[in-house]
Amino acid sequence: SGHGFHQPHHGFYGTGLTMDQVEQEMLRDISAHLIGGGTFPLAGSGHLERTIMVNGHSITYRAIQLLSGEIRVSTYWHN
Repeated sequence: SGHGFHQPHHGFYGTGLTMDQVEQEMLRDISAHLIGGGTFPLAGSGHLERTIMVNGHSITYRAIQLLSGEIRVSTYWHN
């Protein structure tokens, strides 16, 4: 947690968003994507970028699927 959120160049300062808000919305989006039949690339074969809205702010994240089946978000940023 926080890798993307606490980096000044990722643009979250001054947005009023909390790390928890952003990460909860990413979890909801990942779940909806999987329930809808979507997949994530396996580690080593690229990543999937998805964009979500959190309290009127556009956030993009990159995610992959590990061999264990776990979905890993490598980074995220405010657009």
